Amino acid sequence: MPAINTVNRDGLDSLHARRVGALAEAGITRTQLADMLGISRTWVWKVVAGERSGHAVECAVTHYTGKSHEWLWGRPAPKPTPEQAWRLRQRAKLRWTGDPDRPFESVRKNTEGA
Repeated sequence: MPAINTVNRDGLDSLHARRVGALAEAGITRTQLADMLGISRTWVWKVVAGERSGHAVECAVTHYTGKSHEWLWGRPAPKPTPEQAWRLRQRAKLRWTGDPDRPFESVRKNTEGA
């Protein structure tokens, strides 16, 4: 695995490039992600770029791209605090599973037909 601060030819560090590539591969734009989460796309892009932290954005990127949280962010998915868990459920419609391979799952699939 390359060093976290490795810069590619486009000027993106390796983790930023992974996140941008994973979102593009999944066909998700920052505007779509911002709309899903009810936040500004600037905030989404700053989290994706590694300039800001945002638990819900990190979790949503991990879940919707289907990539490993550690591969995308350089660390295992952190267990959310109760406040983060609530926000994650409300904004991203995700919940923490505790499974290192798939740490988040959609709450929509559990509530359909209810």
